[in-house]
Amino acid sequence: MTISKQRISQVVLILGFIIVSISLNAQHLRLDFRQAVSIPLGNFAAKTLNGGSFALTGFSGGIGLQLSVKSAFSVRIQATALRHAIDVSALGYEKVKQDAFLEDVYIRSEAFSNNMLLTGPVYVLKLSEKLSLEGSLMAGLAQSKTPYQLYKPKYFLTGPAFYEITSATDYNFVWGASAVLMVNIGRCYQLGLSAEWVHANPVFKFETASGLREDRRHISVLNLGLVFSVDLF
Repeated sequence: MTISKQRISQVVLILGFIIVSISLNAQHLRLDFRQAVSIPLGNFAAKTLNGGSFALTGFSGGIGLQLSVKSAFSVRIQATALRHAIDVSALGYEKVKQDAFLEDVYIRSEAFSNNMLLTGPVYVLKLSEKLSLEGSLMAGLAQSKTPYQLYKPKYFLTGPAFYEITSATDYNFVWGASAVLMVNIGRCYQLGLSAEWVHANPVFKFETASGLREDRRHISVLNLGLVFSVDLF
């Protein structure tokens, strides 16, 4: 779902107001640093020209704040960046299969980019004095950007020496869920194992010779990694 820039500004202001209001009544504030392997799922990983994105396993990094409002409940806000390289070998193979006059094609591609701002409730289950399990639901905004790609085809007869596909950007709604197993490793430090699923449905617009074309994508990823946390108060 595409979101206008005006609506983005309104949502950011509302989120900021909510966060400030909760902060004034927070019992505990924690700063999180996250790094993970980002595994594409479904159509995002599919190697098909019709709806697939040819995304490879990539990287996820983020920073967040978690505010405790009750003993077992918290609110988290986090900024996350996702980068996924494109499987150009599989993309080129599918292009050659589709075009009877195309013998081969060389492709250079940037990574698929997603930048997300998420917030949501967190439930904290104490397993022992040092061990806890955290589960959360999240929603927010995403900036999704398709990769710039340069094609150098080899045709059976004649054709262009090269052509390019420029990148497109869409601002859209994103949602997901996560689970983190945390262990206290010091007076104010924690280390955790994290599993996080996020999903978005951006709509990209491209200018073509026949007019404006819309390209709908389904982006789903599973992020598996580490969380390092510092208690601020």
